[in-house]
Amino acid sequence: DIHAFQLYFMEDNVKQISPRIKKAAGVSATWISKDRFCHIELTGQGKVVEKNVKNEDVNFAGLSRGFLVEKSKRAEQIIPKCTRMCAGFAAHRVILYDAGYLLHYDVHKRRRIGTLHVGSRVKFKSVVWNHDGSLLAVILDKILYICSKSLKVISSCSLRTGKIKSGAWCSSSGVFLYTTPHQLRYLCKENEEGLVCSLFRLYYITHVTENQVTLIDRQKEVKVLDINGADYQFKSAVLRGQEDEVKRLASTGKILGEAMLKFLKEVSRADIAVHFVKDPAVRFSLAVELSNVDLAFESAEVLNTSDHWEMVAAMAMKFGKLTTAEAAYQRGKLFSQLKFLYIITGQYKKLEKLGKLFAVRRELSNQYEVALVLDDAAVQADLLRNTGNPALSSLVEKTAVDQVDVNGRRRLAGAVPLHPTLTDWPSTCQLQNT
Repeated sequence: DIHAFQLYFMEDNVKQISPRIKKAAGVSATWISKDRFCHIELTGQGKVVEKNVKNEDVNFAGLSRGFLVEKSKRAEQIIPKCTRMCAGFAAHRVILYDAGYLLHYDVHKRRRIGTLHVGSRVKFKSVVWNHDGSLLAVILDKILYICSKSLKVISSCSLRTGKIKSGAWCSSSGVFLYTTPHQLRYLCKENEEGLVCSLFRLYYITHVTENQVTLIDRQKEVKVLDINGADYQFKSAVLRGQEDEVKRLASTGKILGEAMLKFLKEVSRADIAVHFVKDPAVRFSLAVELSNVDLAFESAEVLNTSDHWEMVAAMAMKFGKLTTAEAAYQRGKLFSQLKFLYIITGQYKKLEKLGKLFAVRRELSNQYEVALVLDDAAVQADLLRNTGNPALSSLVEKTAVDQVDVNGRRRLAGAVPLHPTLTDWPSTCQLQNT
């Protein structure tokens, strides 16, 4: 039997009727409209023939084999037959394979829409169009391409072991899912690929929804597999800039793992990780990386170590958030740094209270520095006397007396700040805007 394809005619609203069958010789029969189809002849010439539903040739001259090879090279090259043809999504269009090339061709206009060289050493399997015909996946033996309708490669991936068996598009996320003998994997058009799950037998994909994949095995048994599609859906939403979808997926609690965090850092979107990362140490690291003072303070409240509070305070000082820096120094009991903050901001009343705290804690050096700034000669003299420096103590007392004028006022005073306030300083961005 040389017939390679058969036409089955079915009638609507008619029960228990045997279909009318027409047989014909040819391969790769492909519909190009509701009443026309094309196939490749079996005459050895590799010609593409267009026919109607009566299986009659409609006078399309056909394309000779080797049509993609330049005329100057045709005599030198053994030209293979045009052996494969696939649907072209739009009416009157087909995808042809010949001599290691794919051609998107308009049968009626006799016009090339796009060409892709895949190589003659690889085995071409099929193409799969997405739901709106803007993209197609080209499946080879071990290589997968995602192309535009002009066959320009947008993204690709290759397998080290195993072969690509089948694939289908997820219409909700625009991601292509494909099967290998042991895995279900995905490829985004932004060139991001990964593993969905492992398979225990060979399956072929027939349909993909948001969280389910319909498969069929070689025994013709259909299986509906529940999957966690949050991984590839999230990556696709991030790469396409769909902020609302990113937040929705992050709130589901299904976005987990160091790999996802690494991915966000690679695409410079580590700020998204704060929506799903719960570990306070990781959140603190993200806050430092993003220079997010508020998030760092929130995480430090959970961790509550002096090192974390010191980092929060340093970050707050860098961005001029003095109130946050003061709170961080206080929470971390970093009184030496707090002393410096009070000095440069001119908060002498708070500095005086801090000096008393230094006295209780027996931090004499810090206490003496506070006394110098406040110009408190009595405290300076007492500290020098108690630490075995009576001569210096007497000198300080005598100097303090000599600095009093006839009206009882000091001739010299301590440092006077220019702006005695704790309001936040303007950041670099605010200064640039002004």
